[in-house]
Amino acid sequence: MFMRSGEDAMSRALQAGCSALVMLTLSINASAQQPGASEWEHATTLNAFVGAGTDSSETGAIAGMAMGWEASPLLAFEGSGSWLDRGAGADAFAASLKVQARLQSFRTAVPFLEAGFGLYRAWFDADSTAIPEFYESRITATARTLTDPAFVFGGGVSLFASRRISIRPEVETMLVRRDGQNYFVTSLAARFAYHFGDRPTTPAVQ
Repeated sequence: MFMRSGEDAMSRALQAGCSALVMLTLSINASAQQPGASEWEHATTLNAFVGAGTDSSETGAIAGMAMGWEASPLLAFEGSGSWLDRGAGADAFAASLKVQARLQSFRTAVPFLEAGFGLYRAWFDADSTAIPEFYESRITATARTLTDPAFVFGGGVSLFASRRISIRPEVETMLVRRDGQNYFVTSLAARFAYHFGDRPTTPAVQ
């Protein structure tokens, strides 16, 4: 019964997350229909990032890459993959699809909020001493790699050095769920992005 309750809760959370993303997409698309938007062009982005990630007990390095698509001046989609160092004998990989809502358009500094969902995969060596309570009851001698659904929330600012190059400091929190339990990983990272397509900017940026 406990397993069933946890599965139901996870299913409801996934449905709520998907509904929220759809509503966010529709609302941002509507607000993007503003004067001057016709001058804007779609663009594909590629970025690499480094930083640090922490949970309740461990802090380690994080690194990865992502590819995105700028759908409108205020809306972008991004698929991201990251590796996380989770302490002695432990590592993790996270993959997610996110919706990014920009709070300003056509600026050299563009603040944004983002939300998404994906998967979080953690694995632990037999002699690992860095096993969070979230995983302890599920790890066995033959099953030391675990994959769980996850939700991602965060925000930051894109700082454009030119029309195509930007630096993006950001903070993200990943909520991993299984059997009614939650596991949080918060990261602080800097992304170095290249934009395959022109974008209107202020005259100071060439």
